[in-house]
Amino acid sequence: MSLSFIDTINAELKRRHQGLVTTVGWKERSVHSKPPCVRWIADAATYGDAVLRQDRLTQPLLGRVLRYKVECWGRDLDETEQLAKSVVRVALQLGTLGSVDPQGEEWEGLEGSGASILGEMATLTLGIRDDIEDDAETTVAPPTPTTVGGGYA
Repeated sequence: MSLSFIDTINAELKRRHQGLVTTVGWKERSVHSKPPCVRWIADAATYGDAVLRQDRLTQPLLGRVLRYKVECWGRDLDETEQLAKSVVRVALQLGTLGSVDPQGEEWEGLEGSGASILGEMATLTLGIRDDIEDDAETTVAPPTPTTVGGGYA
């Protein structure tokens, strides 16, 4: 779920912020070298109880929350703050209840060569629920008269 969900978030962010470039993954970090930019970098995962859903054919075997560092890079403080708030807002609006967990935010100024100012960056930490699902092949068929001791009780 997480990558398709991030793609959906990025599409909405691009609609809201003209000229925004978005990337996903560590190696994409060097692709774009000027603001405005939002970069999603997977950081770590935690495991826990799965969230069972009635609308699914298969059920999760294990709960998993994948934590992303989301770098929001703007030309100045105002643009960076708008990007950071927009990432959290859009993720919460598009996610289902409990699928997005904003965990923190860190700020830094960015300098280029010759002490040129490249802008401000806010690095958000967002957890996105991405449970480990069972394979569709291993689902159990519903009981029939022949699989319940020869008849229903």
